[in-house]
This record gives sequence, C-alpha cells and structure tokens, in this order.
Amino acid sequence: MVLTSVTRPLAGSLGVRGRPGWPVMLAFLLVASILGLAARTTVIPGTEFAAVWPSAGVTVLWLLVRRAAVISVDTAVMFGSMLAFALATSISTEIAVTLATVHTLQTVVVVVLLRRFAPELWGCGGHRAIDSPRLLATYFACVVAGVAASASIVLVVWSLLGDPDTPTDVLLYAARNLCGVLLVTTAGLLLFQHLAQPGDRPRLWEGSLPEFLAACLTSVAVYAVVFLAGAHALLFLVLGVLVWCGVRFGTLMNALHMLVLGYLAVWATLEGLGPFASDDPMVDVLLAQLFVVVTASMGLALSTGLDERTVLNRELQQTSDEMTYQAQLLHAVVNSMAEGLAVVDDAGRWLLRNPAATKVGGLAGDLRGLLAALPGDQDPLALAFAGETVRDRELEVPGPAGAARILAISAAPLPRDSVTGRARALLIFRDATVEHARRVDLSAFAAVVAHDLRNPLAGVENWTEMMAAELGELANGDLDRDLLRRYIDRVGAGTRRMKHLIDDLLDRATHDSALQLRRVDVTALATEVAHDRGANGHVRVGPIPEVLADPALVRQVLENLIGNAVKFVPADGEPSVQVSGRRTDSGTVAITVADEGVGLPTGSHVAVFEPHARVHPTYDGRGLGLAICRRIVERHGGAITARDNEGRGAVFEFTLPSPD
Repeated sequence: MVLTSVTRPLAGSLGVRGRPGWPVMLAFLLVASILGLAARTTVIPGTEFAAVWPSAGVTVLWLLVRRAAVISVDTAVMFGSMLAFALATSISTEIAVTLATVHTLQTVVVVVLLRRFAPELWGCGGHRAIDSPRLLATYFACVVAGVAASASIVLVVWSLLGDPDTPTDVLLYAARNLCGVLLVTTAGLLLFQHLAQPGDRPRLWEGSLPEFLAACLTSVAVYAVVFLAGAHALLFLVLGVLVWCGVRFGTLMNALHMLVLGYLAVWATLEGLGPFASDDPMVDVLLAQLFVVVTASMGLALSTGLDERTVLNRELQQTSDEMTYQAQLLHAVVNSMAEGLAVVDDAGRWLLRNPAATKVGGLAGDLRGLLAALPGDQDPLALAFAGETVRDRELEVPGPAGAARILAISAAPLPRDSVTGRARALLIFRDATVEHARRVDLSAFAAVVAHDLRNPLAGVENWTEMMAAELGELANGDLDRDLLRRYIDRVGAGTRRMKHLIDDLLDRATHDSALQLRRVDVTALATEVAHDRGANGHVRVGPIPEVLADPALVRQVLENLIGNAVKFVPADGEPSVQVSGRRTDSGTVAITVADEGVGLPTGSHVAVFEPHARVHPTYDGRGLGLAICRRIVERHGGAITARDNEGRGAVFEFTLPSPD
C-alpha cells in the first residue's frame, strides 16, 4: 500500500496528459549525480576508470521521460553536470571535456535513434513497453549504435593524446556504457511505463508469489556460490536461473533482476572474486561486463517473448469472447425473426433454419419441393445458386384447410462450401397474404377511380379549350377578357394536372410500377397545391426539409390532406391550415397538416384511414382520400397518423424518407 501511494502521483506526472516539469528534470540531475559518485567507488585499481557507469543509462532515461528535444535546456544541464563532475576528479581537463562531450553525444544518438526507429515505445512517442523480441532487437541496436559512436570519438581523441592503453580503455569504456544503458535505461523505461498505465495495472509476473520468491532466493544463492564461494565451475547454473526468470516472469521483473545481479557480478570481480578474477583488473572487469551484457540480453529476449505470448493469448481470448458473443447475438436475432430464414445447398439439404421457417413456410422440405417445381427462371433458389439475387418473389402455397397463402420469397447466393464445393443460398420468406390482398384491393380501387374520373375531366378540358377559342374572337366590350382568360387558363391547367395524376394512378394500379424516387421540395409543392386550390390566404406553409419520394404521389397526399383541411370547416367559419415539417431521429421527415376545422369524432382517428370511411356524412366525399394517403405513405416506408389539434380541429402527420 505504501508503494502504491508513492508511485501513483509519479505515474500521473509521466502519463500522456502533459510533459513532466522542472521537478522531474531536477530529480534526474540529482539521481545522475548520486549514481556518478557511487560509481567512483568502483574505480579500477591503478586507473581512473570506474568499473560501472549507471549515469550513462540515467541520462538516456532523462531525455525520454522528460520528452525533451536533443538540443534543449535538459541537454545543456546534462552536459554541464557531467563536465563539472569530471573536472572534480583527478583526470585532466582534456579528458574531462572529452568524456562530457562523448557522453552527451551518446545520449543524444540513442534518443534520436529510438524516437526514429521505435516510435511506439513509451517515452519515444508511443505507449508500448519493450514487450516483444522485435522491439527489443530494435532497442538494442539503437543503444549499441549510440555507444559505438561515442567510443569511436574516444578512440580518436585518446590516440591523439598518446595513451598507450587506448584499445583496452576504449573497450572497457564501451562495455561499461553499454551495461549502464542496457540495464538502467531498460529497467527505468519498463518501470515508468508500468506506473504510467491508467486504471488497474497488469500483473508483473506469471505464476504465484511463492514461485517468484523462490526464483529470487535461488538466483541470490547461485551468485553467492559462484562469485563469493569460489565455485567457478558452477557458472552454468546462472543459465538455469536466467531461463527460469525469463520464461516465468515479465520483462520488467527480469530487467530489475539483471540490474541487481549485474552490478553484484562486476563488484565481486573488482573484489577479486568470481570466475572472471585474475591478475589484470582491466581485463577482469571487461569480461564481467561482457558477461552481464550477454546474460541480460538473453534474459530480456526470453522475457519479451513471454510478454508477447501473454499479449497474444489475451488478444486471442478477447477475440474468442467477441466471436462467442457475436455468435450468441446472431443466434438470438435469427431465432427471434418473424420472417423465415434458411440456408440451403444445391443438394437440397437445409443447413440452417430458424423457428419461423417452419411456422411461416410449413415443413422446410415441402417448401423446397414447391420451389423446385417452378420453372428454372422462376425458382428463387435455382437463381441464387446461379449467382443471382431475388427480392420478394411471390409464391402461392397451400394453407390450412386448403386456403391459399402468398409467400414473399427472397434468395441470395452465399460462398461455396470450402470442403464440398457445393453452392449455398440464403432463403428469406414471409407470409404476404394480407399484404397481397390489400394491394389487389387497392389496385382495383385505383382502376375504378381512374376510370370514373377520367371521362368528366376530359369533357371539362375540352369545354374550357372551346371557351378560350370563342373568347378570342369576341369584339371589344365591357367584359374583362384578361381576367376571364386567366380564370380559364387556371381551370385548364388544373384539369390537365388532375388528368396527369389520374393517368399516373391508373398506370400504377394496372402495372404496379416502381416508385420514381427523387429529391422533392415539399415546401414548394405544398405552396403550389394551396395556390391551385385558391387557398393562399388560408394555408400557411412553413419551411419543410426535402424528402426522397415520388413527387406525383407526394403531391397526391398533400392534395388530399390540404383539400380536407380546407373543406371540413364549420358553415360560418374560415379555413386555417398550417403545413410544417421536421427531421426525426430515425432518418425521416415528419410532415404535419394542422387545421382548425370540425375535427375528428372520438375513436375515429384510426378508422378514418380505412376505405370508404366517412366520419362526417354531411360533407361531400366518398371516404377514399385518406386511404389513398395511407397507401402512398406506406409504399415509401413511412406511416401516417391523425390526432386532435387541441380541440380546434385535426392534425394529420406522415413520414417520408430523408435524402440525407
């Protein structure tokens, strides 16, 4: 609990919400200075070299955690502190300046390469830990490149200064810096990335706590036996501990493990203990550092492989859970459908069917037999097996007690079976008996209406044409010929529009033609209808969004609704009609026609849409207009309702698809 309370504020400062501030920079400066002083306790006898140099890793971690630019205040402070630290020792000014410069260059090169080639890594612009062998290899290559760049400069400078031990010194310099970055930076990045994760953090290791403690105790015991007790021949036991920790514990714990034990290995070698101790301290420390680099690399490779497998297993489990959920969801949807659904192959086998397939279509085998009895160009399944898609093809089938039913059948091709190579098809069918009957009734009704109205309208049109011709030959008189001609033109235009609507209705009734969908300006259409009826002063049309519909049919709906609103008013009253529209959340446009007329009797708000329903017998009409409106709206996939207008008439509202 104490550790959690301390690390959570640090995690917040290292998250993605903002760059860590000056306190974090000062903390890194303090840590680097303290570790630099501690490293001076490991100076190799007879030289000015410290056997370990953790500050090489701290400075890389500094720039990554602070997300500082390579040329920044952080870099200047880093260079100044390393130069001051070097000058405080007994080494020459030339060597002090060289070491401060090459250490800064090494840090900059490593940071630049990591940000360039591992941008997904935490501290380099991403959020990932070093959790895969591929990312570890990229990380290791960037570190080696930075150390090699600084070592090359050191080699040139020390050669010019005439140092006789330059090759050995440069190797030792490169080895200790490589150890410092590989151990300190790796452990620090993994630790900070773990602390920066929001919410509940993942487990640090697989297995139980006793196993983890046993691994730690075993590791300490092996190092004590090999490096302190002098049992050098048992050095191979280190590999066993390395494999154990690598395959059972995560990369973070393994990095911390290698950091501690790597330092102990170098320290023991300096003390003349362990398998690498001999008469040459420089060579001894170099071998110990190479041992640490190799074992750390192997351990990190094993643990990153473990982390990668853990992530892949987690993703696999998540994918499996999602697929299971999707399968359950699909099963629930298919079984709850009112339409029959089945999958059939070209051998006649029913591979899948929902409960409604039997309820709607009877026995599946009977339905397949009915389909197979159809000619090849009419069998929906045969067409689907051939690669065609069939929509709502009606089929008459026997029903209960010999009554015929109409099924609307759709079929679509599916991918072939990958094992047998057989063609498969999806079959969807529904009972369309009632819908078919209504369509037949409405078609018959439309044909009758068109036939009954066509002849009188043709006579009116002929008479108006004759009247216009006669008026053109009249001599000058008191008659306002222009006014009369405008009236006659209006009558003629109105009758021609009605004739066009009737022709369209007749065509749809006899041929069941498809809707001619296009964008319709309902505001302009309603205004035109009001104008044609001479009701401009009584009908107010508000802005109405455009719809995607058949213009002729939308006009027919508005003609009926506005005509009713103007007609059904008290004998001593004046019409007052408001036409408005709005978009709905379901992607449709709701259009309302509200009047202040006689209203609708109680309980008639649904029945008024039935054919021949006349709720006000004292007014002229046959009770067909609203039935036509309902049919037109439903053909567009919408709905129409009626309600009271707050006791002052009626409101009719219908919905049509929106084009947007």
